[in-house]
Amino acid sequence: MILSQTTLYQRRAIIIFYDVLCILASYYFSYVLRYEAFAFDHFASPIFLPILLLNVSIQMLAIWAMGIHRGLWRFASTKDLILIIKAVLIAVTASAIANFFYNRLQYTPRSIHFLDAILLVISLSGGRFFYRMLKQRSKFVHEENAILIGAGIAGEQLVREFSKNPNSINYNISTILDDDKKKHGRTLHGIKISGDISSLSRAKDKFSASIVLIAIPTANNNTIRKIYNLSKSVGLKVNTLPPIVDLLSGKVSFKQMREVQVEDIMGRNMVDLDLDTIAHSHRDKTIFISGAGGSIGSELCRQVLHYKPKNLILIDNSEFNIYKIGEEFLKAKFSTNLHFKTISVYDKASLERVFEKYKPDIVYHAAAYKHVPIMEANPLAAIKTNILGTHTMAELAGKYNVERFILVSTDKAVNPTNVMGVSKRIAEMVCEFHQKNFNTKYSMVRFGNVLGSSGSVIPKFKSQIASGGPITVTHPDITRFFMAIPEAAQLVIQAGCLANGGEIFVLNMGTPVKIVDLAKELIALSGYEVDTEIKIEFTGLRPGEKLYEELLSDSETTLPTANKMVRVAKTRPISDRFIDELNFIFNLEDKISNNEIKTQLHKMVSEYKPDFKSEEQYTRELQ
Repeated sequence: MILSQTTLYQRRAIIIFYDVLCILASYYFSYVLRYEAFAFDHFASPIFLPILLLNVSIQMLAIWAMGIHRGLWRFASTKDLILIIKAVLIAVTASAIANFFYNRLQYTPRSIHFLDAILLVISLSGGRFFYRMLKQRSKFVHEENAILIGAGIAGEQLVREFSKNPNSINYNISTILDDDKKKHGRTLHGIKISGDISSLSRAKDKFSASIVLIAIPTANNNTIRKIYNLSKSVGLKVNTLPPIVDLLSGKVSFKQMREVQVEDIMGRNMVDLDLDTIAHSHRDKTIFISGAGGSIGSELCRQVLHYKPKNLILIDNSEFNIYKIGEEFLKAKFSTNLHFKTISVYDKASLERVFEKYKPDIVYHAAAYKHVPIMEANPLAAIKTNILGTHTMAELAGKYNVERFILVSTDKAVNPTNVMGVSKRIAEMVCEFHQKNFNTKYSMVRFGNVLGSSGSVIPKFKSQIASGGPITVTHPDITRFFMAIPEAAQLVIQAGCLANGGEIFVLNMGTPVKIVDLAKELIALSGYEVDTEIKIEFTGLRPGEKLYEELLSDSETTLPTANKMVRVAKTRPISDRFIDELNFIFNLEDKISNNEIKTQLHKMVSEYKPDFKSEEQYTRELQ
């Protein structure tokens, strides 16, 4: 609200009147304290009034000159208190000097000035802080009472942030819950820690709370799920802090609470990383990331930047993706030199200029087409981007002596039933082939679906819910492995550090999740009831779609690594005819039919089971 000039003057006059009143009262009551109540005869002395006016004038001028009248009382802080103390010391010192020259302190004992200073600090600051308290209390009347869960470092920062900036939130934190019994009964910035999470229902009734704030950024999905389900069972809304990865990277701050998302519940526990090894291998190096504007590529960029490389080269064939990630990173002002390139991964001439100029030390190859049904109808596009693009990048990495080349692969490369999966399996074989010819350490990282990535089920389900439903699921028994985007990126980086050359790393994906269960969770998180408000419909498996995914084929075995979340898959040796077969598919022309292309891909990967259908059939099934 914009105040008129008249209103501003009125408020300024009230503040000045209050400060003058404080000066008068402090000086008067300093005599009262010095001479035992009201028995001081000097009050009736004709010289007392001139001394009083002299003190008021000098102290008011000094306080005015220090500018304490310009502070906003509703935001009074320790900085205001320090300014008041400085102003009072100057004001009282000036008035004491004036009294000395006026009456040689005959009527003004030295202790009066000491008492005057104490009382003046108390009265000037007390009024301001009391006003702030009243404003906050009146504000809280219209807010939701909240229960904060977590009395650790994050909880403390959250409470402190809220107390410093009361206008930044709409919650009144009434109490704090924490499972650490040693903290029970204690207070955090004046708010009592009244029990553990199991006392949530009792806390809700006692404090008339309507929302729970989870301040445990390191909490795993089981903990978040437990708190979420308990809160919902007693009718409380739930907000949480962003993941610790986002807080550490500076993407978000501690005051940015958000609603619990399906990634928080369906995601995975925190990953144990060898941070020293990762930091050593990335610091002051030149890192090259393809597909940098995609879900995995952009997260790789964010996390790699945390380890302070000298240069980060980001390439993507989408101008808009490069623009978006450029806006994000340039605002953050990293010390790393950022280089944004709009290049396709099969544009060898343009890529070679980049390799020649920057001499990258590590390459993360995340660029790929990944949408299964669309690639079924466009197999040449999958060959060009997923296979030829990988071949081009891997060959240049070897030619320019890159230390490590990491291919982001997929569980769909195992016993593939679709073009996307077989193209990624051949991309893995490309890296195995180049490992024989170059000193670069090539490795492939294979994992399942990523929660919230572009083109994944969660954005699709959210859009369907926003439209009023129904949510469409292909089959009631279809399952997928899932992990959160930050976790996937972390493990890709970790696997790259573990590579000796030629390994296919398989990430521990945990237990597969039923897509229908994911849909139900998302409906509930959106505040709707399954089947009554938002329905779930089953539409049948799409072209090339598996009922369930695998991480290893039958002919593969795995070996452990230093990280329990990462294992190494041993695959059979690639054929001696591989390079000839590779060149053959690179030279396939547009006039060849999709089914003929799939036949050629089957010859390269015998376990690939093609789905032969006409393009018209795929088009109908995609609609």
